Amino acid sequence: MNKMLAVLAFLALPLCSPSAHAEDVGDGFTYQGRLQDNGTPANGLYDLSFTLHDVPTGLGTIVIDPVQLDDVPVENGIFSVTLDFGGGLFNGQRRWLEISVREGASIGAYETLAGRQELTPAPYALYALSGNPGPAGPTGATGPQGPTGPTGATGPQGPAGPTGIVSIATTSGQINALVAGGGNAPWVFAGPYTTVTVQAGQRITGSGVGVFGHNDVSSTVPVSFGLCISYNNGATLNEFFSSTYTDGTVLANPLKTALSAAASMVAPSSGTFRVGYCIKNRSTSINLSVNDFVNAWFMVSN
Repeated sequence: MNKMLAVLAFLALPLCSPSAHAEDVGDGFTYQGRLQDNGTPANGLYDLSFTLHDVPTGLGTIVIDPVQLDDVPVENGIFSVTLDFGGGLFNGQRRWLEISVREGASIGAYETLAGRQELTPAPYALYALSGNPGPAGPTGATGPQGPTGPTGATGPQGPAGPTGIVSIATTSGQINALVAGGGNAPWVFAGPYTTVTVQAGQRITGSGVGVFGHNDVSSTVPVSFGLCISYNNGATLNEFFSSTYTDGTVLANPLKTALSAAASMVAPSSGTFRVGYCIKNRSTSINLSVNDFVNAWFMVSN
C-alpha cells in the first residue's frame, strides 16, 4: 500500500474565561489528518501509531512510547483522533510526530509514512494554559479621593484590566490554483481566510500548514510562505513579519509538499481584519495547480 498523509496537526483549543482559568485542560490535543491509499482518499478502518521525536530525522531520542490507536475510522481520506503523550513533554522544546499505519483488519507490521511533521505552537498552548498566563493587562484607574478626614483616606482602587486569551479563530479548506508570479509575485491567501477583531496593542498569534503540488515532472517551484493580515478587506496582504518570511520549494510532480508556518504580531490599530496562511508563487512559468488543503488557527491575547 502506498500511503501519504496530506494534512498536518490541528489543535482544538478551548476558549478561556476568568472562571475557567483554574480548570485543568489536560494534556491531549486533537490531530486531524488526510490519508491517501495508492493516490486516492482512504476509506475504512485503520490502525494508527504516533511516535513523538525531538529531531526531524534520524534516531535522536524518542521522547515517549508510541500512542497506538486501533480501528480508527477514515472517511474520504479524513480522520480525527485525540493524542495524549502525558504531561511535561511540551515544555518549550521542538517536537516532531512520526506516523505509521496499517489496515484495521491487519495484524502485520505498520507502514511508516514519509516525513515527520513538526508540532508547531498548537500543542504548546497546552503548556501556556497549564500555568503560564498571558501578560498582565493595564492597572485599573484609581478611584476618587475620599472625603478629608483625620488622615485623608484614599478612595477604592479601580478594577483590574483584562488578561490572557481574548478569542480564537480557525480556518481550513481547499487550496485553489496559484498562478506563477515570478520574482514580484504578490502575497495571496492559500485557501480560506478567517477574521479577528482586535484592539491596538493586542497580540495575534497563529499557526498553519498548506499542502501544494504542480504538474511539472522535472522542476521544483520556488515559493515564499507565511501568515498574512489584510487591513483593507483583502486588497493588500501583509506578512506578519515582512522582512523574515520563509522561502521554500514545492517538489516536482507527482510529489506534494507540506509547508508549515507560525508567527506572532502586535496589532498596530483596532478593527476587524482578515488573517490566513499566505504564499507567493515565485515561478515564472509553472502554476501550483495540484494543491490540497490548508489548516490554520489564530489567537488574540492581551
